[in-house]
Amino acid sequence: MAETEVVDNHLEERYGRAKTGRLDKRVLTALAGVFAVVLIAWVAWAGLNGDNGTLEFRNIGYSIDDEANVDITFDVTVVPNTPVACALQSLSESYGVVGYKVVVVEPSDQRTRQFTETLRTISEPTTGVVERCWTLENDQA
Repeated sequence: MAETEVVDNHLEERYGRAKTGRLDKRVLTALAGVFAVVLIAWVAWAGLNGDNGTLEFRNIGYSIDDEANVDITFDVTVVPNTPVACALQSLSESYGVVGYKVVVVEPSDQRTRQFTETLRTISEPTTGVVERCWTLENDQA
């Protein structure tokens, strides 16, 4: 009988029927549980934070008035009552900056607002865009 037991143990170890499989299932179950808890915590945290701190801008369009002016239309989306500044620029045909201006968007109760600003240029512009926007501290507005 001892010989049969040795052969059976050898076959079980060789083909994966060892008794350690039960322990592996426990470890995998525990890891899956930890992963599920972390995933649920992250989803709850992301849902509670939402996008309250986001600042977004979108170029709507531009209109070249003459050789020295371009009107730039853009949207700003930000948490209500947050002061924002945006850098506007106009480019030439060779992509050189021919106009630059920082405008302050005063705080408002509205989350998304649209603006049109006139930008003076030093030579004929071919485009006008918002380069970037950032939030201001309350004393900077």
